[in-house]
Amino acid sequence: LVIPNGIDTELHEGADPRLLAEMKQALAGRPTLVKVGRFDPDKNWLQAIDALAELHAAGINARLIVRSRHNEYAERVFAHAYERGLNVERLPYEGTDGHKVIEGIALSEAPILHIRAFLDEPTLSALYAAADAVLANSGREPFGLVGLEVIAAGGIAVCGATGEEYAEAFVNAIVCDTADGRELAAYLRTLFASPRIASEMRRAGAETAERYSWAHA
Repeated sequence: LVIPNGIDTELHEGADPRLLAEMKQALAGRPTLVKVGRFDPDKNWLQAIDALAELHAAGINARLIVRSRHNEYAERVFAHAYERGLNVERLPYEGTDGHKVIEGIALSEAPILHIRAFLDEPTLSALYAAADAVLANSGREPFGLVGLEVIAAGGIAVCGATGEEYAEAFVNAIVCDTADGRELAAYLRTLFASPRIASEMRRAGAETAERYSWAHA
């Protein structure tokens, strides 16, 4: 049974240019990964942590910005991060002002930054577009809308082996075949070393997202 699905047409406008510039300034050119979603084993959080640790072991000072509510599984994820030598910092601000969230990001130097503040659509889109990659690497994904939202914003989505039919590896997205952090780290190293490929993927992703609007579906 195939059920049509898609994203809001308004998302195709991409990230707000001014907010995007503010976010890029906050990231200050540091390799940045983003992961948004609930703390749950299905979301392959441990793969994300292991990949970040592999990048640090390779001399790449990357960071992971996390947006999720804290729960019991979060403790396991953060404990694993500490075991891999990665410090976790929580953004003190937990309100709804996107500019204050961006200010907090700019001040953080931790390898993992946990955001519990509310991120409205413009702020989230700017974060997706400014980051080097957004980890939508779920092990179980019913629709894959997050990946579409990422590429519509102008970002690069990392999908898992969950059958998102729109995702083409290193054409408009990154696709992991396993839950192994080493596989993800290898793809990210390639991405960091190839600005031209990254730029082409962002452009192709935006074109792909237009074909998967809800109106079209």
